[in-house]
Amino acid sequence: MLCFRRFITFLLLISPIYLFGNGEKDTLTKSKNSINYFTSENFQNRDSLSTLNTTLYSFQNYYNRFAIGNNGLPINSMIFHRMESNDLDFNYSKNSYSVYFNTPQKSKYYKVRSPYSDILYVIGSKREQLFKMVFSYNINSRLNFTFNFSRLRADGFYNRQNLIHNYFSATSNYSTKNNRYSLLFSAIYNGVNVAENGGIVNDSAFIYSKSILDRKLFDVNLDLAQNKIRNKNFRITQFFNFGKSILINDTVKSVNSISRMSLTTEFDDKLLEFRDEIPSSDFYNSVYYDTLKTYDSTYHYKVGNKLEWKRMKSKKQSSFSDFFGLALNLSHEYIGIKQRVLDTTFNNIIAGTRMYNMVSKNHFWYIIEAKYGIGGYNKSSYLLSGLMKKKLNDSLSYVQFYGELKEQSPDFINTLYYSNHFKWNNNFERIQSKKIGLNFYMHKYKTLLGVDYSQTKNVVYYDNFSVSRQYNSIIPILSIFVNNKLSFYNWHLATNFVYQYVPDSMVIRLPAFVLKNSLYYENYLFKKALLMQVGIDCYYNSEFYSNRYMPATSQFYLQDNKKYGNYLLLDFFINLKVKDVRLFFKVEHLNDGLMEVNYIQTPNYPINGRVYKFGVSWTFYD
Repeated sequence: MLCFRRFITFLLLISPIYLFGNGEKDTLTKSKNSINYFTSENFQNRDSLSTLNTTLYSFQNYYNRFAIGNNGLPINSMIFHRMESNDLDFNYSKNSYSVYFNTPQKSKYYKVRSPYSDILYVIGSKREQLFKMVFSYNINSRLNFTFNFSRLRADGFYNRQNLIHNYFSATSNYSTKNNRYSLLFSAIYNGVNVAENGGIVNDSAFIYSKSILDRKLFDVNLDLAQNKIRNKNFRITQFFNFGKSILINDTVKSVNSISRMSLTTEFDDKLLEFRDEIPSSDFYNSVYYDTLKTYDSTYHYKVGNKLEWKRMKSKKQSSFSDFFGLALNLSHEYIGIKQRVLDTTFNNIIAGTRMYNMVSKNHFWYIIEAKYGIGGYNKSSYLLSGLMKKKLNDSLSYVQFYGELKEQSPDFINTLYYSNHFKWNNNFERIQSKKIGLNFYMHKYKTLLGVDYSQTKNVVYYDNFSVSRQYNSIIPILSIFVNNKLSFYNWHLATNFVYQYVPDSMVIRLPAFVLKNSLYYENYLFKKALLMQVGIDCYYNSEFYSNRYMPATSQFYLQDNKKYGNYLLLDFFINLKVKDVRLFFKVEHLNDGLMEVNYIQTPNYPINGRVYKFGVSWTFYD
């Protein structure tokens, strides 16, 4: 409550300044200090340069609602991922915390005219606190440094749900004066400390309870268990452009790039630790090494290099050859894994190529990519993917088709694993998948329609005892989705609807329907000095056999005892924007206690009850 009082005092202090201090000007117009950023994937591609989003839309939704209860806990996704990463890189295991992690793919590289910083602070019930900070500075027009920091802590509603997340990253981008040489650098640290309770003992007692006064009264499965994750990543990508220098003005020359060579060097490691001071509980099916204490530790690292040559536009900038761009790459990964009785190293060598068009006279774009495992862990694996996109008459609407053929070795944890409660040594077949999809976007109606169909053979999963298995038959998955935003005067309705079909007998479990709606009223107040949104968010998924969660491996596994879902979750929010300050007040799970108590998405892990949250984001441009 002390944090709440401090926050309210802060609002009262700044409100008069921003509401009445300069009301004659429209302070909500776009700042002249525009902030641009890019990722490592679209570097030197001006069409992909992004502008900072300072709108209020979905500002209150700062985390994924599919966590198993408390914010910061693992994510049990209800939606089939249609556009996965197109690579054959080595992967140790599925990271259930990946939505919270910083990664090189998520890292943003900024170009700013003046120092830029943004601070987000959120406080909520059950001692939840989130602090995020971004600071970016261009030493000159060619060199930028950016720092990101994030810390989340929360206690949760139930015993032993407390957690602390710490994330830090530093990025830098540099280009020489003539644009001959460029460099991207990133350094990332991810740290997770989570107290594991294994879920409440009897979720049936929870569901059939008429009222819940103190959720701490529910017994949990684990009393002294904890998970810890430590991840470090360092990546440097160097670009060298080939071509003749041309004179931009009297003193500045720039390279007219005909082709480009890049070298990416990366180090990534991860330490996974699971401890339990009472491993003899009935929660585990087996105890293999130590009946007094569980301490499972897995350390794995990867040192990788990727060399790529890419042809840029021709001298004429629109010649016939520009319709057939080409890139060739070769990557090598050296991997090491240390576990209880395992200490091994191996290589992974992948060759790849891409074809694409760099110009288009009729707004038609395509990219075709092929990769092949030459040696190592993914030897003889392959990937062939293609995407075609045609912009329509208004250049903002488009139709997009994509397809993929892929064969890849399973994650390493599924083949070889030794711990106090689980061990296996499997000789699995490579996973085979086929995928096609079609997207249609209508800008006039702000509507995206899509359909996706995939067939996967040799799916690796965790059975009812959380043991790694392989399903050798083909699993078909059909997904249809609609994203739409309707506006009527100051009223807005944003809808995200997904329909998914998987045969009941399969080992992939998904709800048939997932719905997310946001209905809100938006208007300016105080002579346009303040922008306000007031609305309701709702979430719904149909009943299905949702997977359980195993803390000892941090993986989800099958259960066939009970269906979960069919519960409408409502959130109330108020968003405000004054100059460069955005604020929100939010009541999550507004309908807690007003409907049946069956709000469980993951077995034994009820959704949080009603919580109150305040958040403020303050952006500085100098």
